[in-house]
Amino acid sequence: MKKILILLLILFLSACDKNDGYHSSQDLFIGEWIQTGYTIQEIGKNEGKEINEMTKCKKLNTLSVSSSSSNGGNVILKEYIKDGTDCKLYIPITTYNWIRSTSENNIYHIKGTLQHSSLEFDWTISFSNKNRTMTIIFDGVDTIYKSVYIRK
Repeated sequence: MKKILILLLILFLSACDKNDGYHSSQDLFIGEWIQTGYTIQEIGKNEGKEINEMTKCKKLNTLSVSSSSSNGGNVILKEYIKDGTDCKLYIPITTYNWIRSTSENNIYHIKGTLQHSSLEFDWTISFSNKNRTMTIIFDGVDTIYKSVYIRK
Protein backbone atom coordinates (compact mmCIF):
# COMPACT_ATOMS: atom_id res chain seq x y z
CA MET A 1 0.00 0.00 0.00
CA LYS A 2 2.85 2.34 0.91
CA LYS A 3 4.53 1.69 -2.46
CA ILE A 4 1.30 2.55 -4.30
CA LEU A 5 0.98 5.85 -2.40
CA ILE A 6 4.60 6.75 -3.17
CA LEU A 7 4.10 5.89 -6.85
CA LEU A 8 0.93 8.01 -7.01
CA LEU A 9 2.74 10.90 -5.30
CA ILE A 10 5.63 10.70 -7.81
CA LEU A 11 3.18 10.63 -10.74
CA PHE A 12 1.27 13.61 -9.32
CA LEU A 13 4.40 15.68 -8.75
CA SER A 14 5.82 14.93 -12.18
CA ALA A 15 2.52 16.02 -13.78
CA CYS A 16 2.56 19.35 -11.91
CA ASP A 17 5.35 21.22 -13.61
CA LYS A 18 5.42 24.76 -12.19
CA ASN A 19 5.98 26.21 -15.68
CA ASP A 20 3.11 24.21 -17.22
CA GLY A 21 5.45 23.20 -20.05
CA TYR A 22 6.68 26.71 -20.87
CA HIS A 23 10.30 27.68 -20.54
CA SER A 24 10.86 30.97 -18.72
CA SER A 25 13.40 31.98 -21.35
CA GLN A 26 10.84 31.45 -24.13
CA ASP A 27 8.54 34.32 -25.12
CA LEU A 28 4.95 33.59 -24.06
CA PHE A 29 3.75 34.57 -27.54
CA ILE A 30 5.41 31.48 -29.05
CA GLY A 31 3.12 28.52 -29.60
CA GLU A 32 -0.07 27.33 -31.28
CA TRP A 33 -3.19 29.39 -30.59
CA ILE A 34 -6.92 28.95 -31.39
CA GLN A 35 -9.22 31.97 -31.58
CA THR A 36 -12.05 32.04 -29.02
CA GLY A 37 -13.18 35.65 -29.11
CA TYR A 38 -13.30 38.65 -31.42
CA THR A 39 -14.81 42.05 -30.72
CA ILE A 40 -14.64 45.45 -32.37
CA GLN A 41 -15.23 48.91 -31.02
CA GLU A 42 -15.68 51.81 -33.40
CA ILE A 43 -14.07 54.97 -32.09
CA GLY A 44 -16.60 57.78 -31.83
CA LYS A 45 -19.56 55.43 -32.43
CA ASN A 46 -21.09 53.47 -29.57
CA GLU A 47 -18.25 54.79 -27.39
CA GLY A 48 -17.15 52.12 -24.96
CA LYS A 49 -19.42 49.45 -26.47
CA GLU A 50 -17.80 46.35 -27.88
CA ILE A 51 -19.58 44.45 -30.62
CA ASN A 52 -19.08 40.68 -30.57
CA GLU A 53 -17.96 39.61 -34.04
CA MET A 54 -17.12 36.00 -33.17
CA THR A 55 -18.55 33.54 -35.69
CA LYS A 56 -18.40 29.76 -36.05
CA CYS A 57 -15.78 30.21 -38.78
CA LYS A 58 -13.58 32.48 -36.62
CA LYS A 59 -13.52 29.71 -33.98
CA LEU A 60 -11.40 27.73 -36.47
CA ASN A 61 -8.80 30.51 -36.87
CA THR A 62 -5.30 29.72 -35.61
CA LEU A 63 -2.05 31.55 -34.98
CA SER A 64 1.22 29.63 -35.15
CA VAL A 65 4.01 31.66 -33.59
CA SER A 66 7.64 30.60 -33.87
CA SER A 67 10.94 32.16 -32.87
CA SER A 68 13.94 32.89 -35.06
CA SER A 69 15.78 35.09 -32.55
CA SER A 70 15.59 36.05 -28.88
CA ASN A 71 12.98 38.75 -29.52
CA GLY A 72 11.37 37.88 -32.86
CA GLY A 73 10.13 35.30 -35.31
CA ASN A 74 7.21 34.39 -37.54
CA VAL A 75 3.43 34.38 -37.18
CA ILE A 76 1.29 32.25 -39.49
CA LEU A 77 -2.39 33.19 -39.45
CA LYS A 78 -4.91 30.70 -40.81
CA GLU A 79 -8.29 32.36 -41.20
CA TYR A 80 -11.56 30.68 -42.08
CA ILE A 81 -14.41 32.39 -43.91
CA LYS A 82 -18.02 31.47 -44.49
CA ASP A 83 -18.70 29.58 -47.71
CA GLY A 84 -22.43 29.01 -47.95
CA THR A 85 -23.22 27.10 -44.78
CA ASP A 86 -19.66 25.82 -44.33
CA CYS A 87 -16.34 27.39 -43.40
CA LYS A 88 -13.31 27.26 -45.68
CA LEU A 89 -9.69 28.22 -45.24
CA TYR A 90 -9.07 31.70 -46.57
CA ILE A 91 -6.28 31.75 -49.09
CA PRO A 92 -3.67 33.20 -48.90
CA ILE A 93 -2.55 32.02 -45.50
CA THR A 94 -0.97 35.10 -43.98
CA THR A 95 2.60 35.06 -42.70
CA TYR A 96 3.99 37.93 -40.64
CA ASN A 97 7.26 38.67 -38.88
CA TRP A 98 7.16 39.77 -35.26
CA ILE A 99 9.57 41.64 -33.04
CA ARG A 100 8.93 42.27 -29.36
CA SER A 101 9.41 45.86 -28.31
CA THR A 102 12.53 46.38 -26.24
CA SER A 103 10.94 49.28 -24.37
CA GLU A 104 7.49 47.81 -23.61
CA ASN A 105 7.14 44.09 -22.82
CA ASN A 106 3.58 43.65 -24.11
CA ILE A 107 4.00 45.45 -27.47
CA TYR A 108 4.77 43.31 -30.52
CA HIS A 109 5.61 44.93 -33.85
CA ILE A 110 4.03 42.93 -36.69
CA LYS A 111 5.18 43.27 -40.29
CA GLY A 112 4.07 41.39 -43.38
CA THR A 113 2.41 41.37 -46.76
CA LEU A 114 -1.22 40.64 -47.53
CA GLN A 115 -2.35 40.46 -51.15
CA HIS A 116 0.75 42.35 -52.34
CA SER A 117 0.24 45.16 -49.78
CA SER A 118 2.87 45.80 -47.14
CA LEU A 119 1.43 45.88 -43.62
CA GLU A 120 2.99 47.16 -40.41
CA PHE A 121 1.24 47.53 -37.07
CA ASP A 122 1.62 46.99 -33.34
CA TRP A 123 -0.27 44.46 -31.26
CA THR A 124 -0.68 44.94 -27.52
CA ILE A 125 -0.69 41.44 -26.06
CA SER A 126 -1.60 40.29 -22.59
CA PHE A 127 -1.61 36.80 -21.11
CA SER A 128 -3.89 35.34 -18.46
CA ASN A 129 -5.13 32.00 -17.13
CA LYS A 130 -1.59 30.74 -16.37
CA ASN A 131 -0.43 32.01 -19.80
CA ARG A 132 -2.92 29.80 -21.61
CA THR A 133 -5.09 32.71 -22.78
CA MET A 134 -3.77 35.52 -24.98
CA THR A 135 -5.58 38.77 -25.74
CA ILE A 136 -4.43 40.85 -28.72
CA ILE A 137 -5.54 44.46 -29.09
CA PHE A 138 -4.94 46.22 -32.38
CA ASP A 139 -5.83 49.88 -32.95
CA GLY A 140 -7.05 50.53 -36.48
CA VAL A 141 -7.72 53.96 -37.97
CA ASP A 142 -11.20 54.29 -36.44
CA THR A 143 -11.67 50.89 -34.85
CA ILE A 144 -10.19 48.90 -31.98
CA TYR A 145 -9.98 45.16 -32.60
CA LYS A 146 -9.67 42.63 -29.78
CA SER A 147 -8.96 38.95 -30.40
CA VAL A 148 -8.77 36.28 -27.72
CA TYR A 149 -6.90 33.02 -28.25
CA ILE A 150 -6.27 29.96 -26.13
CA ARG A 151 -3.11 27.87 -26.28
CA LYS A 152 -3.61 24.72 -28.37
